[in-house]
Amino acid sequence: MKTLDTINRLTDSQATERELSELLRDLQPDKVDSRMFRQIVGVLKDSADPVMLEHVRALHEFGALIDCSGTGGSGLPRFNTSTAVAFVLACAGLKVVKFGNRAVNGRSGSFDFLDVLRYPSTDSIRFASALMAETGLVFLFAPSIYPSFARLSSVRKGLGVSTALNFVGPLLNPVRVSYRLTGISDSRMQEVTAKFLAEDEDLLEALLVRSARGLDEIDSVGETFVISVAAGQVTACIVSASDLYQGSSADRVDSAPEKPFAFSYSVADNVAAFFRVLAGKTNDEAFRLVVLNAGAALKVANVVSSLVDGCLLAEELLISGRVLASYESCRRVYERISR
Repeated sequence: MKTLDTINRLTDSQATERELSELLRDLQPDKVDSRMFRQIVGVLKDSADPVMLEHVRALHEFGALIDCSGTGGSGLPRFNTSTAVAFVLACAGLKVVKFGNRAVNGRSGSFDFLDVLRYPSTDSIRFASALMAETGLVFLFAPSIYPSFARLSSVRKGLGVSTALNFVGPLLNPVRVSYRLTGISDSRMQEVTAKFLAEDEDLLEALLVRSARGLDEIDSVGETFVISVAAGQVTACIVSASDLYQGSSADRVDSAPEKPFAFSYSVADNVAAFFRVLAGKTNDEAFRLVVLNAGAALKVANVVSSLVDGCLLAEELLISGRVLASYESCRRVYERISR
């Protein structure tokens, strides 16, 4: 069992890369219990840059905030679902604070994706309050708030295996988050995270999702394991993609959804799929992923009363072109404010 002093070495600038590598190897998911997980989150949170924290503090004035993120680590090709979902939620009127990073073990982290979209997001922390006021959507770049992340990311890439750090990311969002949709690809870490969030006094409700195939999101086919956290209570259930969403526009679909993982999901693939989603291409697998996960987030934030209704609303926002218009408006604001 790692002691707190040992875990503190994660953010110690004097620790060598070899020491960090050895420590991280001992922090693989099957070796981390709830107590150690809480210590890791605490140590990393304590390493935040106080100047950057001051920039995001004003976000609390905007009321209830939501974060939607996946932890990665599945080893499967994947679309940047949670980043696309963030634009749907902002279009629906929610206040979204999406905390993320570039990829460590995968191909396309949220900020790799935003880079290719040419979204000026890595500096958005300095303009967080103005961006929230005009767009309802703020992207927070993890290494800007936690300087130690850059070094840890380099060491983690060299390991080639998942560690507990793959799963703490969403919990390091520096703002008080009221609602969460969090994808977690590891079953044990899903349960550990649920216990952690059950003690979060700022949280109103969260859904932690993991598909039967191991994706860190609600899957477009088959079943997804869902853990709900609300008022300190933890409940679990299994949902089926076909029960949540069959597509109210099915009569307008020219062909069946693409075979899951039919394309490679490089960053460029993800961007192309993203614009198909915004164009309302309902026969695309990425469209179904976004609808399912946005629908769940809308339910978590009590915009709708059921997951099914959430999916229908998400579909309507996309097909109508409102999300595309919101995305384009948001990008113009980001470009103007970040000059």
